[in-house]
Amino acid sequence: MNHPRNNQINHLILNSRRAPRIYQSNNLVVNGRDIPRLVGEFWTPKQRQASSIHEISYRACFKPQLPRYFIKLLTRPGELVYDPFAGRGTTAIEAGLLGRRVINNDINPLSEILSRPRLTPPALEEVKRRLGHC
Repeated sequence: MNHPRNNQINHLILNSRRAPRIYQSNNLVVNGRDIPRLVGEFWTPKQRQASSIHEISYRACFKPQLPRYFIKLLTRPGELVYDPFAGRGTTAIEAGLLGRRVINNDINPLSEILSRPRLTPPALEEVKRRLGHC
């Protein structure tokens, strides 16, 4: 199925000299064919410096800017973002912050423990009730 924004993606990848360094591409030659490759630093230990909401360490992680870039490019507010490898919830959190609906899952049970509180924080009244301030 051809997504309506495929031309935008191809345009961004193939005309990336105007893009910021994190989104630039260069060509990789495979079997005599030039294949565009995104250039940038997306998977680093320093990614947790991006926002305090991402301060949970997890084995396989990437900067929140990576899913944010593609979520903004490929979806509109209110649309659904599905992440089948949720990990610590970076993609789901970014989708939620951008006003998208989210479905995520992961085979690791820790994934839900790490991501649920950040995806559905309790209301202030609930916090006060639990702390005995009501």
